[in-house]
Amino acid sequence: MKMKATEREDYFEFARRDHIPLLMISSIGRAFVQEIHAAELGINTSFSAYRRMFNGSSVPLGEWDVFKEEVRKLLRKGERLLDISNKHLFYVESMVTFAHKFHGKDLANYSNEELFKIIKEFHQLLLKLCGHFHTYFAISNYLPELIAARIRSNKDVIMHYATSPIHKTLVKESKENLLRICSLIDKNLEMRKLFTSEKVVKTLPELLHNEIVNQNKKFGFINGYYLTVNWFTEDEIMKQIQSLFPNYREELRKIKEDEERNVNGAELAKRLDQKLLRLIKISKHFAWLAFYADEKVLLAFNYFKPVYTELARRNKLTYEEIIESTIDEIDSEYVPDKRVLRLRQNNYVFYCDRDQEYVFVGEEAKKIEQRQLDKEKELVKLKEVRGQPACVGVVRGTARIIKLRKDFDKVEKGDIIITFNTNPTYVPYLEKAAGLVTNEGGMLCHAAIVSREMNIPCVVGTINATKIFKDGEKIELDAKKGIVRKI
Repeated sequence: MKMKATEREDYFEFARRDHIPLLMISSIGRAFVQEIHAAELGINTSFSAYRRMFNGSSVPLGEWDVFKEEVRKLLRKGERLLDISNKHLFYVESMVTFAHKFHGKDLANYSNEELFKIIKEFHQLLLKLCGHFHTYFAISNYLPELIAARIRSNKDVIMHYATSPIHKTLVKESKENLLRICSLIDKNLEMRKLFTSEKVVKTLPELLHNEIVNQNKKFGFINGYYLTVNWFTEDEIMKQIQSLFPNYREELRKIKEDEERNVNGAELAKRLDQKLLRLIKISKHFAWLAFYADEKVLLAFNYFKPVYTELARRNKLTYEEIIESTIDEIDSEYVPDKRVLRLRQNNYVFYCDRDQEYVFVGEEAKKIEQRQLDKEKELVKLKEVRGQPACVGVVRGTARIIKLRKDFDKVEKGDIIITFNTNPTYVPYLEKAAGLVTNEGGMLCHAAIVSREMNIPCVVGTINATKIFKDGEKIELDAKKGIVRKI
């Protein structure tokens, strides 16, 4: 008997949001059901704990606390946790290496059997990667709390250091290189005129053109989110430079200040006991690893795009349509028809348990969403939310609710972005923003780290900010107290 959309709540549930295709979400669901990473970690957990981490609001907090306790036990083992977490890095690099073999390759002569074999091998690596997500979520929300509770003085400076990535993120490297290009432009009279004139630039000087080409080769793949892959164009790189150029010196100053603050934090941290220093080392490692994995996996999906595209062609579909299949469907060599996939593109709710998966679209999906909206009616009466300050500061501005990729077009200078969480595609729009608020995340999440790198006030982990505030409302973001309120 088919499950009705409103009957059950004890499932891994994920409704379409942002621009995450169903193939990615179903991969996460399957990895959680199979408890892939729990086996590697050697810890006790439950399917409910997985759902709690990734949107299972119906899961009792007590179950999540049990899982955090398991993570705490792992933290006592220190280096072992780092060794295990490095498997996450291994799977990312393995995905890139495997996918690179098919970059720009014509697969038309491959048989269906060969094509599905390639995809299934790639999916096995993808599942291993997804299986590691839950440890990152637990550590992001729990480890900074543990560290902060043990610091007796200079807490803000040390915590800034403790939650900063141990290495530069690719997004940060990309921005620093763009600022370097801005500096080159400023030193060259011919190029500087191009950026201070209102005339349309038709032909770029060779030096600048080469810099843009090299920037795109090295960092162009960052323009995407998992399977939604879009390599930057050279024109888009040029626009990024134009946007940064007027204030590039100020941006360089912010970077220098952040580096100096981290140096100070490192010096102060030397006075701490060895156990606390070990926790800080793990924290900094995870802050970098989560970023690097998110960024580098974009390269893997870009490389692998021709394989999915060939499967789509054989089924008279587009790439954008084929990635709305579930991982179980493709691995069983079944591809839904175009009508079904297009419905999923518009909206879906994905459920899975240990035995089966369900995809709801159309009216059934709306019923589930309405059920959730009915539960949230009381939320709209609230005037404020509270969360965790990720980058301190107090600002006022217009709320911009970002749920879908097209919502980025609304963001203007001085707006405060409110969203579920962030990823590399948010960075160009955060350049404009006065502040950032997220429903999810802790001190090691993408939003927290990016906001500190960009020095914009940020509050994370508010749970309901996207539901309480309306697009266009005037709000105050107090990232000293962790409060966001209507004004």
